[in-house]
Amino acid sequence: MFNISAHFVEFMTIRKEEFKYNGYKAAVLFPDNFNGKWVWKMEFFYAFDQAEQELFTKGYARVYYEISDMYGAIVRCG
Repeated sequence: MFNISAHFVEFMTIRKEEFKYNGYKAAVLFPDNFNGKWVWKMEFFYAFDQAEQELFTKGYARVYYEISDMYGAIVRCG
């Protein structure tokens, strides 16, 4: 059904999980105080991210799904 391969890395002492989902790169940053909630960002993961940084300190995981080549595509992602 889904083709997922993953590996785990330390990122600035933050737990970061990188994987492919349906052939596209994805990543999740987990805070130490993870509250079970997520903030999704589809493009420019580290740009203009003041709100995401604040939510991260409050326990929200940051999720990125790299689908920048899908603009105007007929096929849906995910």
